Amino acid sequence: MTYSIIKRLKEKYRDNYKTESLNSAILELYDVILSHENTDSEYWTGGYASNDVINIIERRFTNKERIELNVDLENWTPNQLELFTQAILRRDYYSEIEIFNLTKSMNHLELILKLIEIEKKITKKISRSYDEISYHILEGIDFINYHFKILIKSDINNFSKIKKIVELLKIDQREDDESIKLIEKIKSYEEKQTL
Repeated sequence: MTYSIIKRLKEKYRDNYKTESLNSAILELYDVILSHENTDSEYWTGGYASNDVINIIERRFTNKERIELNVDLENWTPNQLELFTQAILRRDYYSEIEIFNLTKSMNHLELILKLIEIEKKITKKISRSYDEISYHILEGIDFINYHFKILIKSDINNFSKIKKIVELLKIDQREDDESIKLIEKIKSYEEKQTL
């Protein structure tokens, strides 16, 4: 079954097929990315991609798939990574319960950190600044603001991941409303921890 999926994707998408995964759940996710990679941006910005991507992750992903995806993301093209980033950071799709349940199969913050790491590798490889993934993360930073409490409640280690994202993207140096809100939430959380 998996090999027939691989064969179909390789034949259909030829040069754009970059995954090295043999995992059927990751291949299903990658199929969504490939099949809509060159379609109207409404699919990506209107929440449709988010619904499709998150549905696959909720239905198919376990910790095994999460670990394998983190490795396989290294093989994806920058454009595919940008689209994936947009899909996982759609704030309006998630309720608190959905976030809590979703963190069992996908940790957004781990993925964001991995995507930032890959972006740095791309920059090094092409010898010029590449910040499109960071741009999409910053565009979706309201996701972290909106779900700050539940992200920390679902896993206390998420607080240090949020702080690392802030550090890597220099969010504390930005002056937009979402960045300021996030810094305020971090300070407030730290203050409560010292009481």
